[in-house]
Amino acid sequence: MSIANAVRKLIEKTGTCDPFRICKELDIIVVKQSLGSETRGLIRKYKRSYIICINSDMDEFHQLRTCCHELGHYALHKNINTLFLRTCTYLKIDKHEMEAEAFADTMMNELFKNL
Repeated sequence: MSIANAVRKLIEKTGTCDPFRICKELDIIVVKQSLGSETRGLIRKYKRSYIICINSDMDEFHQLRTCCHELGHYALHKNINTLFLRTCTYLKIDKHEMEAEAFADTMMNELFKNL
């Protein structure tokens, strides 16, 4: 599935292009907290729930974009633990990050197109 199709599918499923409303519709918990200067956000699966953490030290625009990026991981890489790959293996995760960035770009374009 292409990234544009993944974005469209998520928007159609939830009836919105607002990433925070999408999270609410999909029962993804969003937590805003200080994550230090190196981390913008992350997504984790805990038991049967997904949790997106967003760095509260960023401005609203960057929090919005980070939510889109983390939704990209949800939509495209749901069963991949990138933290494990980054810290416990020699596998590169650049491809996953680039895909999540492209997903965020596409979602942001949809969001601003509908304002």
